[in-house]
Amino acid sequence: MEHRGEQMSYHPDPLIAQGGSLTNTVLPTGGGFNVSEAYLEGNLTLLHNVPFAKNLSIDGQGRFSSYNTFGTTYNWKAGINWAPTRDVAFRGTLGTSFRQPSVSELYGGTLMSYNGANDPCDMTQISNYGGRQATVMANCMKQGINPANFQQGGSGQVATLNGGNAKLQPEIGRTYTFGATFTPHWIPGLSTSASFWHYSVSHTIGALSTQYVLDGCYTGSDPSMCSNITRSASGQINTVSALNANLGSLTTSGVDWDLSYRFRVTDADWFMVENNFQRLVSYKQQMVPNGPHYNYLGSITYQSQGTSNPTVRDYASLTWHHNNFSVTYMMQYMSGMHWNDGTNTIYKSQGYGRDRTPAMVLQDLTFNYNLKRWNFQFEIQNLADKQPPFLVNTSSNSNDSTYSGWYAGRSFLLQAGVNF
Repeated sequence: MEHRGEQMSYHPDPLIAQGGSLTNTVLPTGGGFNVSEAYLEGNLTLLHNVPFAKNLSIDGQGRFSSYNTFGTTYNWKAGINWAPTRDVAFRGTLGTSFRQPSVSELYGGTLMSYNGANDPCDMTQISNYGGRQATVMANCMKQGINPANFQQGGSGQVATLNGGNAKLQPEIGRTYTFGATFTPHWIPGLSTSASFWHYSVSHTIGALSTQYVLDGCYTGSDPSMCSNITRSASGQINTVSALNANLGSLTTSGVDWDLSYRFRVTDADWFMVENNFQRLVSYKQQMVPNGPHYNYLGSITYQSQGTSNPTVRDYASLTWHHNNFSVTYMMQYMSGMHWNDGTNTIYKSQGYGRDRTPAMVLQDLTFNYNLKRWNFQFEIQNLADKQPPFLVNTSSNSNDSTYSGWYAGRSFLLQAGVNF
């Protein structure tokens, strides 16, 4: 059993709270919650060392939680493991999950930031909405803005309210997985496994991007976003509200395949081959409760909203060991992604900048030497000096974290360590 409390408070300098400093305005905040929990887990072997059942076991876990803010919840997980022989094993799990909002998500205060975003009513932007151009123009006219001669101010930055929301509800999820492992005894050192997984989460917690709020309102795809936008008498955007919110549901599934093979060639030399292959099968998300499900499979969403979802990732390595010396070659593959396709999302039409990023390969080479208590390592990162692709827009007009391994180009690392 467990009882815990989580509290936080933040009291910025009055100058910051009043917006008189060079930093963004931040308001004071505070809050917390208490929770009492009880949990139980167990494992039961049903069969062992009998024909067609080298091992057959089940396991279960349960957790009861009582919050002073969110009420009570019970979550569980059940699993089964069956190994018909010593070479093959099958597994499956089914369970539920619950994530309470963190104190920072609840009581993180309100921050005024200036995010890069384009006003849909701007005379230079209206034509980028393709088949939705007429709808955008009509919605702008309803607010007294004529896109034919209106120009956005603020150098492409929009004042946006970000921060905590005390009305957040917990995320609730359901998960099921099944897989198999193959370790043939007649090939020592070889192990391979495959898994299928499926996750669904409702009431996902997050904050919409400034551009999503603007596009959702003026394209008519999500009219509820219009209440989050205020404009001045001249038509310029005053603020966009993008506080933490329960956005809707998320459903995703995929297949993972792992391979590991270690083999010796001489008394002093052996090799290790490893590979992790990931195939994303589906990724659908609601951005607002009861809203449409957007298909984000194989896409990079604008303003870094959500996550990048390449359909294929692969991580492979080959290591040669010779006594105290080793060399490792590592390769990472990432499939290309659509930035915006104009069909499943409210993104702007095809032709607005780059529509698709290419597949990318990242290669590293590491040399390692152990000398008694010392370890020396020399690494060449991004061996081929590959550069990341350019995107139309990313957070802060800088970079997207998807390609973090590529930005520095080819780089070198030399380090030494000692064990005491």
